[in-house]
Amino acid sequence: TMTVSYSGEVGNASSFGCFNKIILKWRGSVYKLIYKELLAYISLYLIINMLYRVVLVRNSECDNEKERCRWWKEYRELFEGLRGYCYQNLKSIPLMFVLGFYVSLVVTRWWDQYNLLPWPDSFGMMIVGLFQADPGDQRSRLMRRNLIRYITLSYCIALRTVSFRLKKRFPTLEHLCTTGIMRPDELVLFQKLDDKVTANKWFLPLVWASKILTSGLAEGRIRPQTVTTLMLELGKVRESLTLILSYDWVSVPLVYTQLVTLAVYSYFAAAIFGAQWVQPERSDSYKILYSTSVGGQGGKLDLAYPFFLTLQFAFFVGWLKVAETLINPFGEDDDDFELNRLIDRHIQVGFLICDPLVEKPDLLKDKFWNQVIPDQLPYTKASEEFKREEYKGSAEVHLKIKDSDKIYSDMSLYGAPRMKIKHEDCESDSNDEIYETVADIVTESSRTKTKKVNTKSKDKQPPLPKKNQRMFVKATIESNTIESPELYSRSKKVNFLITNGYNEDDEEFEEICPPTEETSKMLENSSLEMKSSKIEEKTHFV
Repeated sequence: TMTVSYSGEVGNASSFGCFNKIILKWRGSVYKLIYKELLAYISLYLIINMLYRVVLVRNSECDNEKERCRWWKEYRELFEGLRGYCYQNLKSIPLMFVLGFYVSLVVTRWWDQYNLLPWPDSFGMMIVGLFQADPGDQRSRLMRRNLIRYITLSYCIALRTVSFRLKKRFPTLEHLCTTGIMRPDELVLFQKLDDKVTANKWFLPLVWASKILTSGLAEGRIRPQTVTTLMLELGKVRESLTLILSYDWVSVPLVYTQLVTLAVYSYFAAAIFGAQWVQPERSDSYKILYSTSVGGQGGKLDLAYPFFLTLQFAFFVGWLKVAETLINPFGEDDDDFELNRLIDRHIQVGFLICDPLVEKPDLLKDKFWNQVIPDQLPYTKASEEFKREEYKGSAEVHLKIKDSDKIYSDMSLYGAPRMKIKHEDCESDSNDEIYETVADIVTESSRTKTKKVNTKSKDKQPPLPKKNQRMFVKATIESNTIESPELYSRSKKVNFLITNGYNEDDEEFEEICPPTEETSKMLENSSLEMKSSKIEEKTHFV
């Protein structure tokens, strides 16, 4: 298996003690990771505790008049003082802060490296859809199979440099020839380049695969519009393998790993003294150390085994062991990636997808052909309890709107009569009437704000047409060059037609009246004069 999988055993959290089923598992467990360190640590703790009890305490229980007795009592007090000092300063080590960030970083790297492992399935399906091959076309079949094989070959050559398990399976490239992933002639090409190129040539099979795509395009087996898609997918495989190698070349900074390791080891080195259960001679010292009362008969709690220290060691050292296990997922730990199984799977699935000789189902009608849209699919008796209705949004289920609030405030949407206000700025003899449509009565103050006619410039500028219609402008054009021999050095003043439309969304747009009949006749006469002579025109736009 890839890692220790237990998803099926914790599928139903409603049962009592869901995780109790996996708490005693050994493979990949925290017990397997820390039991050696824990045994060594607890053994050292007990040795120190026995030396305190057997040597210091017993030898100090004597008459104070003897010099040897005072000497043992002094050493006993020094040990108890050392115990108190270490216990008080354990809190100064930011163990949880440093260790938590480090493990989070390592777990993220571990999962990212797994996601980078390329799978040939997508490329194989693209080959089936974009690389034309009939069952009797041997050359197309040969191209398809070699494309999949070259991807797998590049996969093996690249990852055998970082994976311990894969390196043991393929110690040399000759082993790849023995398995059939590489041909002997391809191995010769690799060996010829060893003297010229010192870099790892894991990408070379991908170059061969791109050459096959080029040949397929030249032979008409791949359409020009689709060869780019295949090349991009081939490039993704190269990019994924490059990033996996980069994760191996560029590790987590060494200083960070050392810092976390020293923090954990320093904490428990101090805890091996700070967690010792001592027996001070004075009762008040005992109360200060353990915050517990002393009985009327002088009974004191005495614990030889450090229960809570064991739990701390399991939690923090186990946390550090998680980082040690996942920092290199290509090792031989229980939770490392099983690349050997992946390679076996990829070579089989790749040939299964791309080989045209693999039998495919015929194109037939489905069961719901006449029904068009099928009814709800049937449920078995075991799955009937999980049958649910279509999901509805929370607003649709919980929000209730009153009928009075469902009416639009704009009554014109319901076909209510609308008022028409005629523009006062338009000339009275104009044929067109410009109206504004409003839903409610506009007040006099708001009506004056909506008028944007500049009275000073209205007499100087010609009227503007409606939106996006032709615009007639009276302009003066002078020219000294006319093709007619009778008209030399003569100036003409003409009026002409400007065909550009005017958009009312422009910033300088002003709403004014359409042209009068007199202006229209003048512009028509000017257009006739322009047809009889070709002059250099100079256009003035509004």
